[in-house]
Amino acid sequence: MKRLLDAARSSGAAFRAACADVSDWDSLLDHAEQERVIGILAHCVMHVDSVPENVEARIRERHVAERLWQAHVLETLDVVVEVLGDHQVPTVQLKGPILSERLYADPLVRPSCDLDLLVHAADLPRTVESLESLGYRRGSDAEVGYDLRHHHHVSLYHPCRPPVEVHFRAFAGFGTVVPAEDLMARAVPYSSSRGTTYLVLSREDEALYLCLHAAGHAFSQLVWLHDIQTFCAQNPDTDWEAVFARARQCQVSVALAFALFVAKSGEWDEPARSLVREHLRHERATDALLRQLQGAPVDSFRAKALSAVLRLSLCENPILVWRQLRRHVAHGVVLPLYGFLPRHSPDNALLAVPGQDRFRHSVPVPLATARPVA
Repeated sequence: MKRLLDAARSSGAAFRAACADVSDWDSLLDHAEQERVIGILAHCVMHVDSVPENVEARIRERHVAERLWQAHVLETLDVVVEVLGDHQVPTVQLKGPILSERLYADPLVRPSCDLDLLVHAADLPRTVESLESLGYRRGSDAEVGYDLRHHHHVSLYHPCRPPVEVHFRAFAGFGTVVPAEDLMARAVPYSSSRGTTYLVLSREDEALYLCLHAAGHAFSQLVWLHDIQTFCAQNPDTDWEAVFARARQCQVSVALAFALFVAKSGEWDEPARSLVREHLRHERATDALLRQLQGAPVDSFRAKALSAVLRLSLCENPILVWRQLRRHVAHGVVLPLYGFLPRHSPDNALLAVPGQDRFRHSVPVPLATARPVA
């Protein structure tokens, strides 16, 4: 699978040669669906003549349902952006159909289960209220309170539309957080092929974000590594000095370096090569840990334990290791208990992000003002 995707980025001849070497297309397509790259693979396969016709038909069949869903996601994005614009809430698109269009020239190629929007922490209440006017609802007080304290987004759900994750921090993990404000200030406009203008991350911020997102999920999906590889191939002039400077400021440079090491297999031009080597720590042991994780059954206790250890290994110092360990305990022990707590009406929630001395960059975020319960 990885060879096919690598060949697709290099040349048509290389991709045709890689396709000719595939002996079991059914297993490969199953793997592509698991790694969420079936759309990217289908986009490449449709333009070569070395794929058997019956295989091409199966790829089209598997991909058609995904394209229908992605079209639904894209339509919802337009509705959400329009409503937030009417309420004067600036938002930056993270991942999703807009990243798909920018990386793969098609907003429906890269799979998205939901929409990810980055907002100023101070705009979180207005954002939630605006989305609730569309019929979106958030979870219980306890669940949202957990997200505000430990996570970087609040999830909202709709009976007929894709979920929306409102990011009030750019990232939370590895014992620290990356605040939204600086990334929002550096965001740039992007005009889509459909004529709609969106705000997206600046080039250096997007490089950092894609790497942290993949590392934060313990590289569990091949599509995230492929995003990094494609981004780097399309942006050779990325200022990696600036990327690592921002990572050091937020104490995530080890995670950034390892993500780049995994995505590019250590093959970099200067100065990126020197920066990756400078910030890598115990890369052989961490890489061996990642390989064990990739071989573990999905959602098994072993996979979850290895994933937790991998994230701990990417923390920059012992203090951050301790903070990340407490976050794992909260996620594994406290969060499941919320399912037994009463679920309250979102309209009557009193929700706020408490001050967190363990997160150096966190900002208190009042989410809503309570109204008396009738």
